[in-house]
Amino acid sequence: MFVLVFIVGIYEAFIEPKLLERKGLYKDSKVCKSVGVFYILTGIIALILRILFPM
Repeated sequence: MFVLVFIVGIYEAFIEPKLLERKGLYKDSKVCKSVGVFYILTGIIALILRILFPM
């Protein structure tokens, strides 16, 4: 699950904004970058918490 969230975050932060900018959707590109960074950070934080507090 952590890997999937991280991969989606990378796609949203780096690949999708370029495609949106080509279409002229600059505001959507910025939102997409923000969502991607949020996914990346969420994946990293969740992984760290899973390592520190195993169940």
